[in-house]
Amino acid sequence: MPKLASSPILLGLATVLASVSFFFHVVIPRSFLYQEALWWVPIVLGGMCVWLGYSAWRVARYRRFTIIYMVLLTPFAFSYPGWVLVLFLMLASGTYHGPMP
Repeated sequence: MPKLASSPILLGLATVLASVSFFFHVVIPRSFLYQEALWWVPIVLGGMCVWLGYSAWRVARYRRFTIIYMVLLTPFAFSYPGWVLVLFLMLASGTYHGPMP
C-alpha cells in the first residue's frame, strides 16, 4: 500500500489544486460581487499548491524533477500568471486575434 505522503501523491494533489485555481474564474458567475468577494481564492489555492510541492520535494527521491515540475506548474497554480502565459503563447504563435492585452 502506498504511503499517503509520497511524492507522486503530493504532486498529484498539487496538480488538481492548480487546475482548480486555473479554471476558477470560468466557473464562478460573471458578477461584480462574486469577482470582488472571491479574488483571493486562486492566491490561496496557489499557496497550497506550492506548499504541497515543497512537501513533495522533501520526500522525493528525484528532487531535481520535482523542482522542475513545480516550476512549470506554479504559474497555473496562481491562475493569473497562467492566463498571461497562455495569451502570450497564443500571441507569439499567431493564433490570438482578439484585443491586445
